[in-house]
Amino acid sequence: MSSRNDKPRTQSAHTTADTPRDSGRTRPTPGWPSTPPGASGAKETSSRRSLVAVLDPAGRLTGCTSELEHTLGRSRHSLVGSGFADIVRPEDRSALQLALRRLLAGQPPAELAVGLVHADASTVWMSLSFSLSPEKTSVLLDATLTEAPMTNAPESVPAHLVLNEIDEGVLIADATSDDLLVIDANPGFAQLSGFSRAETLGRPLHFLADGNTDRALLDSVLTTARSGTRASAEIGLSRKDGSPLWIRLTLVPIEDQAGRVTRILAIHLDVSERRIVFDALREKHHALTEALESLQKTKEAIVQRERMHALGKMASGIVHDFNNLLSPILGFTELLLTFPPMMEDTAKVTTYLRKIRTAATDGAAVVSRLREFYRTREEAEQAEEFAPTHAVEEILELTRHRWRNEAQGAGLEIALDLDLQPTPLVMGVVAEVRQALTNLVLNAIDAMPEGGRLGVRTYTVGAWACIQITDTGTGMTPETRMRCFEPFFTTKGKAGTGLGLAIVFGIIERHRGRIELESEPGHGTKFTIWLPACLDGSSTGLVQNSGSRHANVRPLRILLVDDEDLFLEVVSENLLGMGHSVDCFTDPTLALESFYKQRYDLVVTDRAMPGMTGDQLAARVREYQPSIPIVLLTGFGNIIRQSGEQLPNISEVLPKPLSQQVLREMLVRYGGSASGAACA
Repeated sequence: MSSRNDKPRTQSAHTTADTPRDSGRTRPTPGWPSTPPGASGAKETSSRRSLVAVLDPAGRLTGCTSELEHTLGRSRHSLVGSGFADIVRPEDRSALQLALRRLLAGQPPAELAVGLVHADASTVWMSLSFSLSPEKTSVLLDATLTEAPMTNAPESVPAHLVLNEIDEGVLIADATSDDLLVIDANPGFAQLSGFSRAETLGRPLHFLADGNTDRALLDSVLTTARSGTRASAEIGLSRKDGSPLWIRLTLVPIEDQAGRVTRILAIHLDVSERRIVFDALREKHHALTEALESLQKTKEAIVQRERMHALGKMASGIVHDFNNLLSPILGFTELLLTFPPMMEDTAKVTTYLRKIRTAATDGAAVVSRLREFYRTREEAEQAEEFAPTHAVEEILELTRHRWRNEAQGAGLEIALDLDLQPTPLVMGVVAEVRQALTNLVLNAIDAMPEGGRLGVRTYTVGAWACIQITDTGTGMTPETRMRCFEPFFTTKGKAGTGLGLAIVFGIIERHRGRIELESEPGHGTKFTIWLPACLDGSSTGLVQNSGSRHANVRPLRILLVDDEDLFLEVVSENLLGMGHSVDCFTDPTLALESFYKQRYDLVVTDRAMPGMTGDQLAARVREYQPSIPIVLLTGFGNIIRQSGEQLPNISEVLPKPLSQQVLREMLVRYGGSASGAACA
C-alpha cells in the first residue's frame, strides 16, 4: 500500500499514472459524493483515492465517484442502477449483505474486506466502511484499496479471559457438529454443575439433561438457536452428584462473516431456589384447593340443612298468614249459615262472598310462596292494573277482626286514622301487594300491646303511588331498624318467624318499588311504600293478563277427569254456566271409554289419579284423535312450569286452584270462533 507521499509509479500497459494529491485522501460527507478532479481510469493500490459509492436500502448503486469508476474500469452508466453485490466476488456477497442488514438495523459493522470484480475480470481488493445518510435513505460505502485481503474482525480479547469473569455458567458449543459439542466452558459452569472444564469439553451441549428434563422443550430451544434465533427456557437438569438443578437456559447463536451459525453460546442461570419456592407454593395451592373443595362440600351440606330449616320456618310463617286469611272466610261463611235472614240481603251476601273470594285467592298466593325456595324470578307473573286504594280497603276489611274485634275483646282500643286519597293505577300482582300490606298492618297491631292509633294513608308523589302505614307503638332501636328486613330476624321470640318484613321487601322490590322505614323507640313506626304508577298505560315489566273477562267462545263439548268429586263439581258448574257441555269422570278408565264413544272438543284431566295417570290418559287419547287439545290441570302445575319439564301429548299445564278468570282464558285459547254462548 502506498503512503500519502509516494511518487507515481510506472504501471503496465493496462494502467495509467495517478497524480498524487498534496492534501491526502478526502472522505465526502454522507449523501451524494462529489467527483474529485484529476482521476484516471485504472486499477491502483494507493489509499489516496476517493473511492465512494452510494446505495439505496435495497443495495442498488445510485451514485459513485469517478475514482471508483476508473478503479473498476467501468462506466457510471453500467454501475448506476445495478446491484452493488453484482460487482463483488461471489464468496464475499453473503458478508456484504449481512453488513448492510446490520447497518440498517442500527448496528454499523466494522470494516469489511471484499474483492470487487474489475471490468477485465481481475480482482480489486478493497476495505469498505459503512455509514447512513442523515435521512437514512442512502447507504454510503467508503472504500480503501488494499494489496491483499484484510481480516474483517478487529483484534479481540481472548474469549477465555471474558468467560472467566462471568459468574453464570457459560458453554460455547460447535454449531457445525451434530451433537453441539462443547469447545469451551467457564469456571462458573464448573461451580454450577460440578463438572470440571476438562470433563465438560467434547460433551454434547445438553449433557446435563436427565430423566426429569422436558426433552421436547429442550429440543425446541436448541433447534431455534441453530436456526439463528436467540432462545431461552426454564429447564430441569442434573448436577454431577445427581442433585436436581433448575436453570434459565439462554442460547445465543454466533454467526461467521458469511452469516452461518458456527457457535452457540449457552448461558446457564441457576433458578433452583426460586423453583423450590415455586414448587412449595404449588403444593400449598394444591393443598388449599383440596381444602376448598372439602369446604365447599361442607358448605353445601350446611346450606342444605339451613335450607330445610328455612323451609320449616317459612312454612310456619305461611301457616300464620294462611290462618289470618282463613279467619274472614270462616267468619263470613258462619255468619251466612248461622243467620239465615242475612241471605235475604242480596247486597250484603254479595259483599261477603266477594270478601271470601278475595281471601281464598290470597290464600292460594300465600301457599305459592313456598315456591320461592326452588323457582327463579324469571318466571312471568300474571299482573294487572289495580288501584292501591282498593287494595288498602280490602286488607282493612280482611284484618278488621284483628284491629277491632280481637282488640276490643282484650279490652284494648285501636283507633283507625284513614286518609285514602286517589292515586294512579299501578301494575302488579294485587294478591302479593295485599299480602305485603296485611303483614305491615298486623305488625303495626302487634307493636301496640296497650292499644294506640293505626294510620293508613294513600297519596301521590309525581309518578309514584304511595301507601303509608303508621302506628303509635313501641318503635324500633337502631339495630332493629338495620336488620328488620333480614330473613328470619325477629324480635317476637318463638311467636315470630322473621319472614314477614323480608317477604314485604321482596314483594315491593319485584314491583320495582321501594319501601322506607322511620322508627324511634317509644315513638312508633312509619312504613311508606312507593309503587311506580301506570301513567302511560305501560307495565313495570310484569306480564299482563291475556284475554278478556268477557270473552265469548263457541260452546264446547268437554271431557273433564279428576279423582276429586268436589273439584269436578266446582269446575263443571263453571263450565256449564259459561254455556259449555261437560262429561265428568273420577275414573280415567271410564273417561277413556266415553272418549271412544263420544266426540269431544277438549280434554281437561288431573295428573295423579288411581289406575291411570293423566299422562297415560293423554297418550291413549292422542292415539285415537291426534289433534285434540289436552289440558293437564294439577296441583303440581307450578312445579312443572318451573322445572321446564316437557310433557308429551299435553297442550298446556294449568296449576290448581283454578280461578274462573284463568278457566275462561283457557277456553278462549281452545274455543275457536268468538261466537255462541256468552260467558256471564
